[in-house]
Amino acid sequence: MDHIKQLDSIRAMAVLLVIITHWFPEGHWLNSYTSVFNGVDIFFVLSGFLITTILLVNRNEAERIGTSKLTVFRNFFTRRALRIFPIYYLTLVVLYLLGPLTESNIRENYLYFFTYTSNLYFFEQQQWDGMLSHLWSLAVEEQFYLVWPWAMLYLNKPYLLPFIFISILIGITSQLFLLNQDFGDILTFACFDAFGLGALLAWVRVYQPSFLPKLFKYSLALALICFGLQILRVMGQSSYLVLPSRTLTAVCTLSVIAGIILYKERQLPVLSKVFGNSSLLFIGKISYGIYLYHLMIPYFSYGLLGSVNAYFWPLGSELFIFYLVRLENFCLLILLSALSWRLLEYPILRFKTYFEYQNDKLYQPRKILL
Repeated sequence: MDHIKQLDSIRAMAVLLVIITHWFPEGHWLNSYTSVFNGVDIFFVLSGFLITTILLVNRNEAERIGTSKLTVFRNFFTRRALRIFPIYYLTLVVLYLLGPLTESNIRENYLYFFTYTSNLYFFEQQQWDGMLSHLWSLAVEEQFYLVWPWAMLYLNKPYLLPFIFISILIGITSQLFLLNQDFGDILTFACFDAFGLGALLAWVRVYQPSFLPKLFKYSLALALICFGLQILRVMGQSSYLVLPSRTLTAVCTLSVIAGIILYKERQLPVLSKVFGNSSLLFIGKISYGIYLYHLMIPYFSYGLLGSVNAYFWPLGSELFIFYLVRLENFCLLILLSALSWRLLEYPILRFKTYFEYQNDKLYQPRKILL
């Protein structure tokens, strides 16, 4: 299954939106963009699409050549673990050792973070926990990985599409039901609409590729409506909303991914100039590290940067220093994430070759671009 590089640009855009959300005050003009499109929700749709595509393609091949679906699941989860676990647990160990310096309760509540259940911790406590707060989405992703593969691998094929639609409805209704419940939208089942919409695109891509042009056309029309509804929500006209913000963002994201898949081989200006931008592609490649470290770096760097800036920029205005500190933190974040990718993540990912989905010599994979 070949890699679609433009999807890295979507990752980059998503992680940049997350950084803006956490690094800039709520009323800042940049946060108007994050209010329309939430970066975490974009990640959820992308995960739903990629994971479901991988599972369905390898399910089909396992059935064709007569290998075990359990092997597919085992290798899928092992490959996911090689991608996610190393720097996640290394980061947690470092933060645990630093203890009070992190200004968090990691030592008292380490079990939640080490078991990928921090979203339940934040829901129970009804509050965030400093530099650890963003880990809720990684917990949701991991819980999704534990549940979703079983359905995609073992449900009878006629039930796959209904199951995906039911999952989308569960996500939508859960958010509506928990609308007045603080932190209700960080529970895993409340994110199933985003995962499910990505999975819907994957199902079409694998089983009904001829329908992809129509899906793109319909989703584009819906995306324009959803974008308008998001604008109304940001403007305070929430009475017009009939769907949660996450669902609106997910529909828009589905439309973009569908367009990339459909027109990836054509030299369209938008695809080549925006989604083919080398800087975005690089940020997307190291986006996992960027997301993991982005809320931690400012906690440790602001004091040092304040002293350095006061020495080199003694006459700098408050507004100048405000943006300078964030630019410096962004450079530190990119540097740390690039080193993390080159020295830790990439070398570990080479072990994926020992966990191929199909090891049978008769295996000739159908080429699905990812």
